Amino acid sequence: MWGSIIPGGYRKSAVNTEAIDLTFSTAQTGFGSLSEKFRIKGNGNIGIGTNNPTRPLSFPAALGEKILLYPAGGGEVGIGVYNNELRIHTDYAAAKISFGYQDNAGIFTQTMWLNNTTSVLTVAGTAYPSDERFKKQITAIQNPLQKLMSLNGVEYYMRKEEFPEMNFSNNRQTGLIAQEVEKVMPSAVYEINDKGYKGVDYAKLVPLLIEAIKEQEARIQILENQLKKDQHE
Repeated sequence: MWGSIIPGGYRKSAVNTEAIDLTFSTAQTGFGSLSEKFRIKGNGNIGIGTNNPTRPLSFPAALGEKILLYPAGGGEVGIGVYNNELRIHTDYAAAKISFGYQDNAGIFTQTMWLNNTTSVLTVAGTAYPSDERFKKQITAIQNPLQKLMSLNGVEYYMRKEEFPEMNFSNNRQTGLIAQEVEKVMPSAVYEINDKGYKGVDYAKLVPLLIEAIKEQEARIQILENQLKKDQHE
């Protein structure tokens, strides 16, 4: 049985068996050909654009943009799936995507945000698990200065026109070549997509810098001691 009543000033629709789905459809004129828009299954699952929702809220694969919001500044912000990729996006140039928390007083504090115009991710801080109790087979970095000397700091522009999907900056960049880093510090290089393009985790180069400076300082100290010895002879 299906029913629709208005208790206490609001409309309530219900079915009294889980075997029946509640569907919502529209037609261009009158009671012509109906087009189903969304469905509530008897088990509570809701499907928008699909008549067989298998999750509490389901969308068909054909819907690239699933949930869209329209901020006061214009444009749209949405959550969707595109080519097996979960996207949180905005098409409004002045918008940014923020992550944070809201306290009991309703005050929102940003902890991470992405600027839409510069593609710069800003965070309040980052931390990597580094407790000694997590680690085993700890060894010193071998030949750190030699490894560091094999790397070349370079300036460059990204090939933005050839890789529009990467949203590269137009500005001149400073960095390293991933293939060179991989030869001496493979743990700092990752494949960033399924096409095999590589990226560098620059934070992992800090230990190499520390050990290279220490090795260089030890060499300088030996030379200084030798110079002092020669001066007194």
